[in-house]
Amino acid sequence: MELVLKIYYLLQVAIVLLMVGCLILLVFLKLKTLLSQALMSKHTETSKKQYQKNMTKFIKKSQLLAPAQLNK
Repeated sequence: MELVLKIYYLLQVAIVLLMVGCLILLVFLKLKTLLSQALMSKHTETSKKQYQKNMTKFIKKSQLLAPAQLNK
């Protein structure tokens, strides 16, 4: 009977440790997701600014080249 109680107690401890491990894993994954979303939004914002800067340069150059190309 004592052996059965010890096994039952160890089983309960194992289940609790498994649940705590899963909870820690879920928290870690959630933090990882939030961090990656924050980094991606910053990267996207920087990319948009760079794209706008490049397009502005391209438009200015094309406006300068357009009259010269029309005279050919």
